Amino acid sequence: MNKRFFFLTILTAVVIGVRAQSSDSTVARLPKTYQEDSVAEYVFSQMPDTAIVSLAGVLRNIFPVIDRTVPKAWQERIRADITMGFISEMDTEDPKPILDCYLAHSYTDSLQAKVRAVYQQTYETNHRIYPGNVAPDFSFTDTKGVKHRLSEYRGKLLLVDIWGTWCVPCLQELPHLKALQQKYGSRKDVQIMSVACDKQTARWKTFLAKHSMPWHQYLISRDGDKVLDTVYHVIGIPRFIVVGRDGKLISADSLRPSDKEFAAWFDSLVNR
Repeated sequence: MNKRFFFLTILTAVVIGVRAQSSDSTVARLPKTYQEDSVAEYVFSQMPDTAIVSLAGVLRNIFPVIDRTVPKAWQERIRADITMGFISEMDTEDPKPILDCYLAHSYTDSLQAKVRAVYQQTYETNHRIYPGNVAPDFSFTDTKGVKHRLSEYRGKLLLVDIWGTWCVPCLQELPHLKALQQKYGSRKDVQIMSVACDKQTARWKTFLAKHSMPWHQYLISRDGDKVLDTVYHVIGIPRFIVVGRDGKLISADSLRPSDKEFAAWFDSLVNR
């Protein structure tokens, strides 16, 4: 099993309170020799079906399961491996609480050093897009070809929709963005904006002409696209970025407007 895919599956499963099952739908079993993915899969299959909202909370619940179900000779190793997997998948929030939780339950200096090294590498790669930091600037053009930068909108609460005209999930968000524009469009301190990743300007303009999208529309520039790729780590779209009126990131990968929790959360930001 691809390691990145495995841990992404695990993260999704534990946060919504669903135990991960093995890929062939059979009951996970401990391997005869230590294999990281197989042992981790077994551990997660033994987790209770209880929703946990933070990854540090996941670890706190995992460690007793490890103590109860995994051979003692493997316990420290699987604690470290699972922690490193979690840390490496955290790209838009500081995984320090995960590191701290692990260190409070770890007793092996060499493994602690490995986990600290993974944390440091992850931090150095991603810390610019952690909440509370000034949003890394990037550029885009409007429908007239005029270039703008994210930093121009300081003083406004920004909801930035990164999308593409070919992206079906992106299109499914459009009615929700339109509703947000209807609700907040009259406010000068709130801006709903979509930044398309299309490579063909004509295709983007044709799409806009055919669809009612009465909020701010932009097209990513070449250098802006590089920032989204290398700094914001935008791998898939739609991706929603929320920036506070002070220019600092609230979330570099927020809930989608279609999520049932989004409306109340965004409204609290508007009225903060």
